[in-house]
Amino acid sequence: MNEGGLGDTLWIAGCLVFVFEGLVLALMPAGWQKMMSQMATVDPMRLRWIGVTAMLVGLVGIKLLTH
Repeated sequence: MNEGGLGDTLWIAGCLVFVFEGLVLALMPAGWQKMMSQMATVDPMRLRWIGVTAMLVGLVGIKLLTH
């Protein structure tokens, strides 16, 4: 396998997001719909903080795994 740069790694990571999202939709579509309808009732600011927290956890995980 060729060693790619950061750009290649980011493209691969983005593609993996699609794989996992598709897997969830394929395996449990009704559960996904229920979760989305529940999330529609959550305060947008709370969702923003959940998103920021998820990004920070992901960045820390990447940092720990790459060093």
